[in-house]
Amino acid sequence: MLALFLKEFEEATTPWDRFRKHGGSLVKFRTIEPDIFRVQNFIAIENPYAAIKTLIFTCNLADKHKVTITGMVQPALVGPSVTQENKFFVGLDKKRLIKLYEKYGFESNESDGKITVIRRPKNED
Repeated sequence: MLALFLKEFEEATTPWDRFRKHGGSLVKFRTIEPDIFRVQNFIAIENPYAAIKTLIFTCNLADKHKVTITGMVQPALVGPSVTQENKFFVGLDKKRLIKLYEKYGFESNESDGKITVIRRPKNED
């Protein structure tokens, strides 16, 4: 399950320092159990929607291989940012990030001031 997910994920991305680059975004992750993909960062580097495209790609791949995705809700940058094309956009705060993750099937949980999200694969047997 996770091995096939990682193989396909790596085939669709390229190394970028400690990240994997997918389209116009970067992903930093680690695997914590045989079927859990823990995202540490989704970062848009070209435009504000690049990380959403990568999120959708990752969710679809996780569904295909029955992999759970988890992570912390931590804005990488809140406030104005600039893309490689010198266009400005505003990063999402925690509240907006939670709404975004929930839109794509994640459940959120707050404990000790930290917010985690988890997305189990759709059509899981």
